[in-house]
Amino acid sequence: MNATRYREELLNAFEVALQQRSNLITYLEPSHSTCGIQESMFRILILCRSSQAKAFDLLLNQLESLQKEGQSSVSLSHLCIAQIRFINRIYDSHALFCSVFEREIEQWTPEVRNSLISSIPEVLTDVSVQLEAVQELQSLLLRDVKVDPVGCKLAVITALSLLNSEAEATKQFQKQVMQSIMKFDVELLPSLVELLLRRLDCSSKNAFAELLFQLSSSLQIDKLQFRRRGKV
Repeated sequence: MNATRYREELLNAFEVALQQRSNLITYLEPSHSTCGIQESMFRILILCRSSQAKAFDLLLNQLESLQKEGQSSVSLSHLCIAQIRFINRIYDSHALFCSVFEREIEQWTPEVRNSLISSIPEVLTDVSVQLEAVQELQSLLLRDVKVDPVGCKLAVITALSLLNSEAEATKQFQKQVMQSIMKFDVELLPSLVELLLRRLDCSSKNAFAELLFQLSSSLQIDKLQFRRRGKV
């Protein structure tokens, strides 16, 4: 009981301290001692079972707030994202999933948004949570992204290629892609087709032939063009 209370008091005090920009920078940077370079305070809390979910959410809060400052905060934003890379163990993938997808990340600064999307497979290690993440990312891939749509969708495709997906959901996704494939920027097509190939149902001997047929029917090669600011 005391341990729980102390943990809550520590995290509450940490949250209050983060209101000062100087403290945020201090907590994001590794420390140096006679023993060498030590992990940052933020990363230590993210690595601990009892504080991981709360610390991760606090980090995303700070990251979201930094987006209001635009390009001036990009370096600090990347420092935030560095805290969640190469985590040895994830204790509650669903809590981290909520922290990411409850926010409108598609509206963030492009470099930061794309970097966060690329990190998603690293922090969502639970298979059932990955299936939820796949649904969210597939929806984002098919939506209208206003700023740097190509960069955003390339990051999404890369993340999707590293996440587990159910066979039925994959079939539905392939159908949706074919219906809108001519709206995608031509620069996205190689990565998009590679993703579809990776997700083919190997137990179905006709899966590859069906994909080729759908591509030949849906792609109008003579009408392809670069549309970096296109709808999809």
